[in-house]
Amino acid sequence: MISNETVTVRGVIAFPSFETPDRFSDKFQVDIGNLSQAAVEKLEELGVDVKSVEDDTYGRGSYIRCRSKWPIVPVDASGNSFEGTTNTIGYGSVARVTIKPYPYSIGGKSGVSPKITTIVIEELVSATGGDAGENNDVL
Repeated sequence: MISNETVTVRGVIAFPSFETPDRFSDKFQVDIGNLSQAAVEKLEELGVDVKSVEDDTYGRGSYIRCRSKWPIVPVDASGNSFEGTTNTIGYGSVARVTIKPYPYSIGGKSGVSPKITTIVIEELVSATGGDAGENNDVL
């Protein structure tokens, strides 16, 4: 069922392509994973297809993939934009994401996709992976 309703979920970032199109889809996109059961139920009620991957290397669990023709620019909890620095947002960052479902029909397929209206990074995990400093063994 599609409505004009939005839903806000909390999840973990995976496969972020915020300002550079993904090399496979050629769209800006991000997976929002580790969704709560309440989030899954609400998204499915709105018609969004929630995927689930058990034993996923990236810890996605129940997740949605959000795609856009335009860059997706998150903000931090204080409202500061990550524009130009989204490549610093790493896998495992926790985000609060407001989703607006929208219907699509393309190439004989139709459904409901999740569109990000806002994304707030609540817990940033650096994408740099740290350096090979004094506490890290280089193998």
